Amino acid sequence: MHRPKLSRKQIKILVCVSIIAAVVIAFFYGSWLNFQTYYLGVMKDLNSSETKAYMRNKINGSHNFIELLNWTSQNLNWSEESFTRYSKPQQILNQGKGRCGEFTIVYIAACLAFGYEARIVVSRQFYQFGHGFHTWAEVKLDGVWTHIDSSPTAFWNDTSRYRNWNWGPRITLNVFAFEDGQIEDVTSRYR
Repeated sequence: MHRPKLSRKQIKILVCVSIIAAVVIAFFYGSWLNFQTYYLGVMKDLNSSETKAYMRNKINGSHNFIELLNWTSQNLNWSEESFTRYSKPQQILNQGKGRCGEFTIVYIAACLAFGYEARIVVSRQFYQFGHGFHTWAEVKLDGVWTHIDSSPTAFWNDTSRYRNWNWGPRITLNVFAFEDGQIEDVTSRYR
């Protein structure tokens, strides 16, 4: 079988397309690695004995997971304005404000400090370069991971949003749960 020979122009186009494809793949892969590294690092910090001790000292008495949710809402204010985004509960609580990520971090830190198994859950569009579209918690209750969104807004606390994947037109998300040293794709649980 005889293959047609490529012209110099066709070879140059093929090389350019290959280089562009390699750069795009490397960029997306790097973004995915940064995403993983960030949330694995957050969970490592939240599971540290220092963070747990800080949270136990900050929260007086013992509390169940609902009381910890209320404590989080009483100690943080939702903010739409620009502010420094922290990943450590100490810094977040000192600042006193946040959005879904900050509320989730503080809530999970409180749950872990009081002996609950808890993890960060993040929705992410495949092409997204930041930390995610939305963040919430899952707490293991009676052996089952249970969705708990500590964001004090009606929009995010509409549970049908998670069951029906009702997050807006043309939004294709994957959902990942991060525990200490582990990542789980939980997209199918939120469709």
